[in-house]
Amino acid sequence: MGSGGEGGGGGGGGGVGGVEDRGDHALVRRRQRERPYCDRRIYVEARLSREKAVFFIRDDGPGFDPLDMPDPTEPPNLDRPSGRGILLMRTFMDEVAYNETGNQIALTKRRNSTPPASQSNP
Repeated sequence: MGSGGEGGGGGGGGGVGGVEDRGDHALVRRRQRERPYCDRRIYVEARLSREKAVFFIRDDGPGFDPLDMPDPTEPPNLDRPSGRGILLMRTFMDEVAYNETGNQIALTKRRNSTPPASQSNP
């Protein structure tokens, strides 16, 4: 992740903002010091118009294949932490697209979008 120091936000303990650390916070702090992660950056670009907002987020990592991610709603995956962010992006955005490498995502939200048929009220 981008540059940054340890913890922050005040409070005692090892937490951020006074909240106790979970494993993911500890992982973020460790990777901020570990090669190759500490040298990687995240790039964010936003294109805003009256009709839509498009956000491009790219990192220096090797990428991944989003189709290889397990479906977090399948019973064997309910307790697994991976895949939930992808599910949330697909749920709330109108379009989600990855580059071929899998290290950039384009998120589109239209101003007058309607929820998918499965989410609309009868």
